[in-house]
Amino acid sequence: MKLKEHIDDIRNRLKNEEYPNERAVRQCIIDRLLWKLSWPTYAPRIVYPEYPIVGTGTVDYVLYDPKSGNPRVLIEAKQVDNIAGAEQQLFEYVSHIRVSIAILTDGRQWNFFHPTGKGKWQEHKIHLDLSIGDSEESAECLERYLSYKAICTGEADKMIKQDYDDLVIEKEIESHFPNAWENVAEKENELLIELIAKEIIELCGHRPTNEQVYDFLKALQKTELPVESSGRAKGHSMRVIMDDGTIINSKVVADTFIETIERLGIEDVIKLGLGSDKWPLIKRKNPDDPAGKDRKANPSGHYSVHVVADTPGKKKLLKQIARKLGRQLEVELVPKG
Repeated sequence: MKLKEHIDDIRNRLKNEEYPNERAVRQCIIDRLLWKLSWPTYAPRIVYPEYPIVGTGTVDYVLYDPKSGNPRVLIEAKQVDNIAGAEQQLFEYVSHIRVSIAILTDGRQWNFFHPTGKGKWQEHKIHLDLSIGDSEESAECLERYLSYKAICTGEADKMIKQDYDDLVIEKEIESHFPNAWENVAEKENELLIELIAKEIIELCGHRPTNEQVYDFLKALQKTELPVESSGRAKGHSMRVIMDDGTIINSKVVADTFIETIERLGIEDVIKLGLGSDKWPLIKRKNPDDPAGKDRKANPSGHYSVHVVADTPGKKKLLKQIARKLGRQLEVELVPKG
């Protein structure tokens, strides 16, 4: 069986709820995938299960490079759908053992971190959901970050560094959109005023005065949620309730935005053709682009999702996508804490 076929089988078993506990996730999903990714799961000095960390606990897996004898990957496993809030435990383990790739997974969700990357790596993750999307693309993602060959040659380190750095840059850009918008709204930007005026003419046949447009921009600026320098809505998060009852409420609004799109169905959302030619909402990553030139948005497994600038914009777009797909979503901004 190819890796894709193993993923298809795991996906079907996840739907049938065949993995009752964490041990089943380790033995029937993680061990299975590591074996298919050519890891010698029979060699405990390379695939070290239940690695003890003094004073902290036991991490489920540490993967070693057989040539250097150095640890390269740390994997913490959880029961299916029990991954929420487990990241802190992973971060504690990583503070005691230096690796270039740290993974938190419940078998369905796979969150890849790059602890040696720049910035606060705990705030950024490359996310893969085995239960949705194209299983061939999911296989490529696992091969990219977790295959035995990629780890041993150092190629996986290069790839996750590139993707992680792109993610950090995109979130840094996102954090500056509110201030950029404030600066634009503060000025009587002739181009922006003209664009809005043309839209008003198309809607009602009458042209607003420049003063009307400028007053609207100023009022719009004042109604934005207060934003911290991190680009998050101060004191607020975004909570999404799917039509199947699933609740999505990550600490970072952008993560909630991306996960909601994934659960709505990446392929279905792509077909809507949202965004522009230069900045489509979703684009497939180009595997032949090692420099990352084709990755202009937050990595979501094997896709790039262009994150809308502000929180109200994310909320509006999610509602629009759901409406076009004939789905029902409840999207609300809620105080943190």
